[in-house]
Amino acid sequence: MAEIIPWPEAENVYAGKFLSKKGAPALSVRMALGSLIIKEKLGLSDQETVDQIKENPYLQYFIGLERYQNEAPFDASMLMFWFSVNWRIQSFELAYKNGGIHHAQTT
Repeated sequence: MAEIIPWPEAENVYAGKFLSKKGAPALSVRMALGSLIIKEKLGLSDQETVDQIKENPYLQYFIGLERYQNEAPFDASMLMFWFSVNWRIQSFELAYKNGGIHHAQTT
């Protein structure tokens, strides 16, 4: 699945949401969207998602880390921001538009 998501296109959409130069730089869309997919596919809480990513090199690859790391790549509190309803819908539409994967159902 990591190979079929159009990461550069997703990054352009995601970067447009961070126009302010204030605060810490945003993490990559691959990390944010990849974490959302992991969370939804495995039915995990925010903290469980971070814990699973921390322990699993395959999940770390999926979210774009270049090598295994033994610490969490982000705090679980970041997931609440990343997964706001509006961004969540846009992210799923973008992730599922390629590769013959059906669009996520949203209400």
